[in-house]
Amino acid sequence: MVNKIDFPLISICIPTYEAKGKGVELLTPNIASCLNQTYKNIEIIISDHSIDDDIKNFCESLKDPRIKYIKYSENRGKPAYNTNNAIYNSSGDYIKIMNQDDFFLEEDSLEIAVKLLDNNSWVIFPCAHINSSTLEISSYHNPYLPVDKENLIRGVNTVGNPSCGLFPKGFEIDINVLYMIDCELWYNLYVTLGPAAIINQYSIGVLVGDHQLTSQWANSYQEMMKHDIEYCFNKYNF
Repeated sequence: MVNKIDFPLISICIPTYEAKGKGVELLTPNIASCLNQTYKNIEIIISDHSIDDDIKNFCESLKDPRIKYIKYSENRGKPAYNTNNAIYNSSGDYIKIMNQDDFFLEEDSLEIAVKLLDNNSWVIFPCAHINSSTLEISSYHNPYLPVDKENLIRGVNTVGNPSCGLFPKGFEIDINVLYMIDCELWYNLYVTLGPAAIINQYSIGVLVGDHQLTSQWANSYQEMMKHDIEYCFNKYNF
């Protein structure tokens, strides 16, 4: 927990890839929303799995010293590794994962979250799902209070995707989990740190569409989930 007089460094960790030529297009509103936050003690870590240099050139063109770009050629196509690489290269006291195609909806979201850390170890950001074709909000995701952590380990995501959390450095994505990486991360945080604070405004925009890996895994996710639930039950002696 932090004291109100403190201003911890927040590492915003963004795993990226070329996304069939849309990498920069997806990343642009994300980075803009990070740089526009009223809370300024941040660094932005870009771990890039791209086969081209489009995202590299874009990040360098911004000329902002808070942006740290890393070309990451290992384990290409495995987003868990890419996210962890960003976390490994961060310097902050707290980690804020931001998926490439997500963005902050409000400019004061991080400022509110840091204040909540005075009495809590980690924070959840409610999100809005945004149609990637129309850019209209299709639904809202408001975490249960208290969050049903027992359902999390069964693959029922009551929190949101990895962009919906702020937590102390020292946690990462479990690379042995195939599909429910967000559920496992939230469960791990709950059993380690206890309940989270939940911001009282929708703070993260989650772009929903065919570009998402969840859409690409539509025909295989059931087998992946079966593996993950068994793995998590064994990991946590559930």
